[in-house]
Amino acid sequence: DTLGHFLDRLGALVEGPAPPRVAAAVEEARQGRPEAMADRLGEGGKDDARTAFLRGVSYYASGNMPAALTQLQAALRLDSELFPAAVYMGGCYAAEGKDLDAIGAWQTALIGEVGSPVLYELLSDALVRAKEGEQALAILSEGLAAFPDDAGLRRRLGMAYAMAGRAEEALPLLTAWVDTHPEDQQALFATLALLFEGFSRETAGAAAAEERQRLTRYAKAYVDGN
Repeated sequence: DTLGHFLDRLGALVEGPAPPRVAAAVEEARQGRPEAMADRLGEGGKDDARTAFLRGVSYYASGNMPAALTQLQAALRLDSELFPAAVYMGGCYAAEGKDLDAIGAWQTALIGEVGSPVLYELLSDALVRAKEGEQALAILSEGLAAFPDDAGLRRRLGMAYAMAGRAEEALPLLTAWVDTHPEDQQALFATLALLFEGFSRETAGAAAAEERQRLTRYAKAYVDGN
């Protein structure tokens, strides 16, 4: 789905003077076979940013990250506004555990590629892994403002608030998520931790029955998930 979005954004790939091999490669990707694009593209098109991008995505899909990175970097050198190439460059870096490099690539991609919530999700996840909690909160807030109905962004924002110890902002987002996704053990654990933190020994006995029931329900779901 993500690749399809970027191919839609690159309509020039199959319009105008695009060689037949480019159109054939795009069709392979649309049919769910992005790893086959390199064969369709052959050895030509070394000065064509579109060809380098598609070849890079093909190598990425087949797991050849060094070759993919080389092609994607070439695509950006040939066309500095080919931001989908930066998205996949970030994927190459992240796959090799280079989160700081991935963050840089995805921040570059955000300059011109904001038509999908996926980029905000990828960037925020990398920021969390790099212990950059405040930056993750800023990116997720920006993403949710652009895509207010995206449940995945809301879940990530709730988790980021929880990691920052901001229970008041985290709990509404997380409880709404775990009510419909009780199988999400990570989110359940974070929600339980925040709820327990708010139940001091002095006040737990006086907590509203509804709150105690909610805590019990989440705890049972967590235990049931082993």
